[in-house]
Amino acid sequence: MVSPETLKDLALEAGFDLTGFTRPPTAEEREQFSLEVGDRKARGFRPGQAYPWMDSWDLPPETRTIVVLGFNYYQEAPEEPPGETRTVIARYLTGSCPALIRKLRSFYRSLSILGITPLNHIGPSELPLKWLAQRAGMGWIGKNSLLVTREFGSWVIWDAVLLAEELPAEVHPAQTGCADCDDCLRACPTSALYEPYKLDPTRCFTFFSETLAPMDAAWPIKNARLAFGCRVLGCDICQEICPHNRAVQTPGDIADLPLHIDLRRFLEIDDETYDREYRLTLWGIPRHRVADMASLMLGTRTP
Repeated sequence: MVSPETLKDLALEAGFDLTGFTRPPTAEEREQFSLEVGDRKARGFRPGQAYPWMDSWDLPPETRTIVVLGFNYYQEAPEEPPGETRTVIARYLTGSCPALIRKLRSFYRSLSILGITPLNHIGPSELPLKWLAQRAGMGWIGKNSLLVTREFGSWVIWDAVLLAEELPAEVHPAQTGCADCDDCLRACPTSALYEPYKLDPTRCFTFFSETLAPMDAAWPIKNARLAFGCRVLGCDICQEICPHNRAVQTPGDIADLPLHIDLRRFLEIDDETYDREYRLTLWGIPRHRVADMASLMLGTRTP
């Protein structure tokens, strides 16, 4: 049987900064999440918004161990302001998607050398990875609804690999760190963080940037420029304001795009060029969505 230490070494070699282990959720935990999903649906959220990063607990029945993997994606902001036609993009859009693919492929190759075939891997749209990471003792869920780690704050991209092998159980003490701080709630321009630890994705600028819903169908964005300034894709405000995050700002080695990019580029190129140069890095957001947001921020389109 492979040891947890060996798996952690392989994950580190593959480029992951954090590795933890947990078991599949129990029937009681599944029931609790079902209740939370029902409560959020009652608030009018669409199925994909019912609970951040989760709509089902469909795991292969032979799953015995969930290996939770994370890596730091923080990027330092340039000293110069972005300028009239340039925009600030969220840090996770600067290269974390291609980096995740590279790291997973490397980790899979290492597992295959040991004769281990993962049952599957689970991405952020399939299971609540932040909850699994907390369960694996890797951090705590902060008031901004993100998983906060001691090492890198909430600047972490998560994924997980399912194994049929059963690793020795680990006991992790609960971690907390927000205490009475509520800076993120007060800083959110749209009050998407409507209560501590609770996010309304219909008011979150990051979710709105990525959603495929018609722009007029989302929350009113006529004040987006006033609220978010030169941001056009994603929003890091609740992370930038976090005292713990500011104390652990170590740049990750993932940048394929700078934080400041020229909006006019997205209006000039065709879909084929966009797909080749940007779409993977921008986590699959289609060009027409980016072009709409660019036009809005440049003042050439009104909602």
